[in-house]
Formats: sequence, structure tokens, C-alpha cells
Amino acid sequence: MDSINTLGLAAGIGALAGLRTFTPPAVASQAARHSLIPLRRSRLHFLRSSGAANTLTALAIGELVADKLPSMPRRLEAGGLTMRAASGAVCGATIASARRSSKKIIAAGAVLGGLAAIAGGYVGYHVRRQICTKVNVPDPGVAVVEDVLAIGGSVAIVSRCASLLSIATRGRF
Repeated sequence: MDSINTLGLAAGIGALAGLRTFTPPAVASQAARHSLIPLRRSRLHFLRSSGAANTLTALAIGELVADKLPSMPRRLEAGGLTMRAASGAVCGATIASARRSSKKIIAAGAVLGGLAAIAGGYVGYHVRRQICTKVNVPDPGVAVVEDVLAIGGSVAIVSRCASLLSIATRGRF
């Protein structure tokens, strides 16, 4: 598989974890559960279970709702940023594992996913703040746009990963 493409997808899904901590892993877990991406021989095979997929989906939905509340802590606080980095790392490793990459590429996918999540958290925070203050859009409206980006982007990246696998394995069996 093309390692540059794999690492790009890993960084992309990591950046989305910077916007919403639980949405990208929920999408990846649901895809693995429904055999759209293979994780059977991966250390991340637990993401294939219905328990993991449903728990991550429930957490993602909860996060989408809670993000609109004024009492929600800033995403740049240490705990939130650490969770986003961990989520991005897991998602990056998941994409690389699903693409049947080498251990070195899987590790690089995890690192890139984690770093991209931190960057995505900072970019998302500052862009959201600028739109709210300079363009005078209400915060919940901007949050909904972030939700759409996180969900749609995660689905697009996981779908791209699945389609690349389909193309690569076509005709082998």
C-alpha cells in the first residue's frame, strides 16, 4: 500500500479528532464492526466489537450535544487536548492498520494522528473564536458546522481507506 497516502489519511482523521474527540474513533469503529475496514489481525481488533462501536458512538453523540453548552471546558485545556491527541493517535493507527501497513507505518500513523489532533484542536478553537467574534455568528451555529466537518470528514476518510483496500485486493481471491 502507498505509505504516503496512508499517512495522509492518518493525519487527516487525527486533525478531525482535534475538532471532536469521539467522532472519528466512533466512525472507524463502526466501519470495522461492519467489516468495511479490516482490523481482524490488528492490535486494534477490539474496535470491531459491537460494544466498542456502540460505546464510542454514544460518547460521540454525547460530545456533540455537550459541545453546545456554555459550561463546556475549552478544548485547549490539558485534559481535553490529551484526550484529543490519544483519539487522533488511535485513529491514525487504525487507518494504517486497516491498510495493512508495516509496524513502522502504523507507529508513524499513530504519531501523525496524535500530532494532527493537537493541531486540529488549536486551529478549530481559533477559527471558531474568530468566526464568533469577527463575523458575529453565534457559537452553537459554528459548533454545528464543526460537527458536520468532523462527521463528514471522518466518514470520507474511512470510506477512502475502504475503497483503496477494495482496489488493492480486487482479483486476489
